[in-house]
Amino acid sequence: MSSNLSAASVSILQSNIIERPIAALKPYTRNARTHSKKQLRQIAASIERFGFVNPVLVSEDDGIIAGHGRVEAAKLLGLKAVPTLALSSPIGIGQILI
Repeated sequence: MSSNLSAASVSILQSNIIERPIAALKPYTRNARTHSKKQLRQIAASIERFGFVNPVLVSEDDGIIAGHGRVEAAKLLGLKAVPTLALSSPIGIGQILI
């Protein structure tokens, strides 16, 4: 299966992935997706085996947009920071999440 992303696009994405302290990240209070303890253990096991293959998506003010489960699993593993990708929107991330 071929990818629509060019090598330059992948390079730009990788250069924008930043390790952020978990303590600085703010969970989205209206996040509809929840994870059971079993699911969090499974996510933690995946992170241990494969590493973070998908960064946590955050707003410009460090609000978690996607990746709440990965952040909680990282806490279970005792990690202090996680890879993140900050997204911005001219209409505001809050409007996207509604």
